[in-house]
Amino acid sequence: MTAALRGAPPPAHGLEAEMRAEIAQLRQALSSRTVIGQAQGMLMAFAACSADEAWHVLVEVSQRTNIKLREVATALVAAARGNQLPASVRVPLRQAVRRVRNAG
Repeated sequence: MTAALRGAPPPAHGLEAEMRAEIAQLRQALSSRTVIGQAQGMLMAFAACSADEAWHVLVEVSQRTNIKLREVATALVAAARGNQLPASVRVPLRQAVRRVRNAG
C-alpha cells in the first residue's frame, strides 16, 4: 500500500522539503526565544539586575557548563515551577549572579 493510500503525506521533495525544514527551525527558534526571555526575566527579578546583565549571566553559565543556552534557560524556568535546578547549572549560576551583583 502506498503512502498516499494510507493517508500519509507524500514525501517532500526539493523546495517543499526546504520549506518544511525552515518552518521547523523557526518554530524551534520561537520556542527557544520564549524560554530564554522567561529565564532572563526571572534573573532580572531575583538578582535585581538589568536585562543585559541577565543575558550575560545566561551566556556565562552556558559557556562554563557547555550546556546550550536554551537548555540552561529551560532548567531555570522548570526550577521556578518546582523542579530542582541541576547542580551542573545551579553552582555556575550562583557564581555568575554573584559576579553581576559585585560588578554593579
